Amino acid sequence: MDLINPPPPLDPRTNKPFTAKALRLYQYKAAKKLAKLSTRAESHSAALSSTLSLLASLPPSFPSASTLSQPHYSYPTLPAVHFPPSISVPLVSRLLSRSPEYNRKNSPQELSLLHQLRLLSSSLPSSFQVLDIGGGNGNLASLAALLLNCPVTIVERDAHPVTLEHERSLPPSVRSLVTRVQADIAAFSLPPDSPPTLLLAKHLCGFGSDAAIKFAARERAVVGCVVATCCLCKIAEPGMPAAFADMYSLPEEEGGATIVEKLARVTSWRAGEKSESSVITEPMVKAAERVEDVYSALRRDKLQGRFESVKEITFVEDCDEGGGSQQNRCLVAGGQAAEREGEKEEFLEFVEAQIARFEADPSLDLPFDFRGPVARAE
Repeated sequence: MDLINPPPPLDPRTNKPFTAKALRLYQYKAAKKLAKLSTRAESHSAALSSTLSLLASLPPSFPSASTLSQPHYSYPTLPAVHFPPSISVPLVSRLLSRSPEYNRKNSPQELSLLHQLRLLSSSLPSSFQVLDIGGGNGNLASLAALLLNCPVTIVERDAHPVTLEHERSLPPSVRSLVTRVQADIAAFSLPPDSPPTLLLAKHLCGFGSDAAIKFAARERAVVGCVVATCCLCKIAEPGMPAAFADMYSLPEEEGGATIVEKLARVTSWRAGEKSESSVITEPMVKAAERVEDVYSALRRDKLQGRFESVKEITFVEDCDEGGGSQQNRCLVAGGQAAEREGEKEEFLEFVEAQIARFEADPSLDLPFDFRGPVARAE
């Protein structure tokens, strides 16, 4: 009843003492809000009970409890490979000029994913390329081209205004490394003479991550992939549970697509944990993490059938502050996916050297301006 009694000392609308009428209105609205929260809490409690029961009785086609109990399979035990804003923002800002908010949110994610790409590329010839699935505004692709000094192709399903394709802001000497293709990854194929290819997919919502994994599994030129998964709850959207169940051989006679849909819906509990007026409880968050573990295990198995080494990490902090993300799981597959001690420090030295190389070039005007719309003509 703390929402009703006592009320705040001043009326929030006027910043003056309450009138009798305003106080009654405030208490009425507070009581309605409390009743709504109470109803939501009861509904969530029933959903939690149902989810725990479902997790305890998954059919054989789903990952077993023994699989999920292995080290580095459950969310709390995933290795953390983070580059906090205090490290990543100053480095990336020397290459790209962007808003402080964008930099703080995205630089830690970008640097962490590029670190994984460089690990995978360490055993490849110099003629490798990167395929950035769902590359959007081209920021991550541009950084990959700059730091890894390799061709990068953005494969984007949706058409973007030319003025939002920020790779166009790069100077010609680097701009030529970044190309863009509009295509659905499900219908896209690499040319037969493609060089060794590393796939990069950052926060493709729902089944988008699985489409990227399916592409990596079928294309022989793909020798490694870095897939930062996102928004599992969107797998519950129409048509997606059946597609997911089909891809991972979850038969309908065992409840495949039905179970996929039910479990996908509760993964939003993690994202809602820190929202205003949330009634999400810690047991609900843990249950959502356990459901994510199920989906990740299926994805890992698919990748293990194709690649020599597969791991899962958290690539940024789990928080809603700048530089963090609650969608912070990342699958890494390829010949050199395993990380050795000192790799992060070595990568930072590599990045520093690459940036210094660009800074020493008098023909370049650093940082490159990625702050707003780019010119239509190149």
